Amino acid sequence: FGENEIEILFAANYGAHTFSLLASPNVSRLTKYKTNYRDDYSDGMFQVDQNSNKVFSITKTSDPIKVFERGNAESFSDLITNIKDIKFFDYNPNSKLLATIASNGLRIIDTEKRTEVFSKIIGKDLPFIDRALDMAPNSNAILYATDEVGAAKDVRDRLQYFDFASGQEKWAKNGRYSALYHIKNGQQILVANNTSGNMEILDPETGNVLRSFPLNFNGSVLESALAPDEKHIIFSGYNTDVFVFEIASGRLVNSFTNKDFQYSPGTFVSNTVVSVSESGAIKFYDILTSKEVLRMYLFQDGGWITYTPEGYFEGSPSAWDKVAF
Repeated sequence: FGENEIEILFAANYGAHTFSLLASPNVSRLTKYKTNYRDDYSDGMFQVDQNSNKVFSITKTSDPIKVFERGNAESFSDLITNIKDIKFFDYNPNSKLLATIASNGLRIIDTEKRTEVFSKIIGKDLPFIDRALDMAPNSNAILYATDEVGAAKDVRDRLQYFDFASGQEKWAKNGRYSALYHIKNGQQILVANNTSGNMEILDPETGNVLRSFPLNFNGSVLESALAPDEKHIIFSGYNTDVFVFEIASGRLVNSFTNKDFQYSPGTFVSNTVVSVSESGAIKFYDILTSKEVLRMYLFQDGGWITYTPEGYFEGSPSAWDKVAF
């Protein structure tokens, strides 16, 4: 996109109805896609290729994984057959590989050739919430967390770093981990160690802790989102505050109470603004000021409108009648 352009993807009815809105100073365009889901329960979750106009829709049922092009309403197609109950996924825009993990296994898919290039039986439980899978940007390594139950019924949660090209585990660490991210172009790994209650910066070669800082969540495992510039990470959860940490210093730079974040920390649309879907609207919040900066509504007739707290608004012609002047 251009410097002042942004495109927002969103869905309704468990992903069955898919839309995108392209906004720029010169044009606004809403696209309603003709989807090819088998039914209304495929629950497609989006993974965007930032280096192209492709979007992958990761289904949670046996419905095939989908691929479509942003702005092309007729572009939905099946990418590859699917396995049920995918819990986490990640995409490497450099290699064009898509990773998915479910209770029955880890899978690596070449999205260009639409073929599976690796699979591995996990045979372990996976965390219920938050980001428990992340691909290295410049290698064949993949980081994932499991909740392993041993023969003596003791729970042994683990963080594992695995090379899927060689089929070898590089290292593993015991503990309950979440919020897994490669940062600094893969030179470091950022994780939440929920056993110790710390955020940790790891060496990807050894798994050793380079630096850590306290999270103070009182044992809770919260959902997370990492800012595009990797300067901040946000955490939220059900009946908890929203926490914003500065990664370089480890400081808690903001915390606030907002029920719009109780099911998701949102998706970053800029380095400091996240979008959350709540109360029939898409709301945009500045994580450093805690303030809502924009709200968007989409109507059943395909009309849409956005407005700011200051009273500025933009929308489709069919939505103007819904605005009270």
